[in-house]
Amino acid sequence: MSLRETNFGILRRNPGLSEALHISTRDALRLEVEAVIQNSSLSRKNGFMQRSLNSASYLSTLKSLSKELGVKMDAAADRELASTLWEQGEAATSVKILQDLCARRDLSDQSVQIGKAGVLAQLVSGIIECSLAEV
Repeated sequence: MSLRETNFGILRRNPGLSEALHISTRDALRLEVEAVIQNSSLSRKNGFMQRSLNSASYLSTLKSLSKELGVKMDAAADRELASTLWEQGEAATSVKILQDLCARRDLSDQSVQIGKAGVLAQLVSGIIECSLAEV
């Protein structure tokens, strides 16, 4: 767990502290989610796959809390899960998650933004790699 991730998690769980720092619980959660995603991405890029998988799993646990607080982060969590699964060799599951993301109409409404163009590029790249692996 990164220091940023921990700090924003503490702020989210401690209303008195977040109030003193003039940050809402909602903003603390959004910043925590962004820190978890960055940590997962860096872990993946540096070959720490278990750490990346742990971060992706933690994002999944934050989904229900985010719904309660009105933080739309499920698309970002799903994309990070797809990226992590891809690196772990779970290509079919990853492609399915990315296809589901591409079909969504609410990507621009997310609190934690992901671009549809980036998701499409990642999906096409994944499909091409799968096709080349079969040849």
